[in-house]
Amino acid sequence: MGPPVDRDVVMAPPQFNPQQYPTPPNQPASVPQKPPQDCVDKYKRLKRKYFELEEVRVVVAKIVAWSLQSTHFLTSTHTRP
Repeated sequence: MGPPVDRDVVMAPPQFNPQQYPTPPNQPASVPQKPPQDCVDKYKRLKRKYFELEEVRVVVAKIVAWSLQSTHFLTSTHTRP
């Protein structure tokens, strides 16, 4: 059952209780954490794979451009009867 209808009700967020939330451990800000070695290795492999795929994409784009130019050249030199 809600509040009585003959009174105004003030709506506000609940009171903050600092004891309800644990405090985070103090960690020095000047010492950055190093990622685990397996993450570093995985990142290196993914980066290498990205550059390999980028090289393939560039080569395929050149082949497609060359093939389109060759096709245009071949079709433009022939006359239709």
